[in-house]
Amino acid sequence: MNENDAKEVAARFGGSAATYDMVAKVQSRLAERLAEAAAPFIAPECDILDVGCGTGCLVKRIAASVKPLRVSLMDISGEMLKLAARNVAALCDILVDCYIGDAETMPWPASNAVVSSSAVQWFENPLTFVSKAREVLTEGGVVALATYGPSTFAELRGGRPCGYPSLDDWLCALTEAGFEILCSDRSVEEQGFASRTEMLRMMALSGIGTNRDGQSTEAMNGTWRLTWEPLLIVAKLPNP
Repeated sequence: MNENDAKEVAARFGGSAATYDMVAKVQSRLAERLAEAAAPFIAPECDILDVGCGTGCLVKRIAASVKPLRVSLMDISGEMLKLAARNVAALCDILVDCYIGDAETMPWPASNAVVSSSAVQWFENPLTFVSKAREVLTEGGVVALATYGPSTFAELRGGRPCGYPSLDDWLCALTEAGFEILCSDRSVEEQGFASRTEMLRMMALSGIGTNRDGQSTEAMNGTWRLTWEPLLIVAKLPNP
């Protein structure tokens, strides 16, 4: 994303670091599903990179099962990074490295597994995630990705889809990059709110905001519900 967008996203999520886990219920469930799907394919005592780690809810769940040697946390928000580092370090004796910045443009450390949940949709080109993961993964390395499809928050655009890649787009990009698809899933979830104020409160306290891709609550005509299209993928590079 451009520098101004990156600063805006960093400020928004930094301001919601203390409240994110309290209100981000859809995101939390998706991270839990991804951790459960990915953990069986990630080797113990490995190095894991979490791209857009937020408060660490995904990698914390994976690390509890896998017991990695090192976890690298990457986020655009320093406040989120601090929380994630504290949450992961509390599990056991894990080396934790922190990288602050725009994951789409900054270098990634070499890893045995690259994981990400509810983050890459903020990339200017989300499919960049695939090529960057391919560059840093060792042979046999695993990608575990949870993001959102094009129908997400269609209500805020008068029913129109957004530019997020579809599940087929992701599967095609991963396959072309040499990954074997281990599992994938697409679902649709509707989240209802009692009022516009309640909906905007959730969006503010979780850092989402309504000022991207032409989003506006005026398009909702007084019906306060949001559609989410969660996508979940676990893929692996061939062993040497």
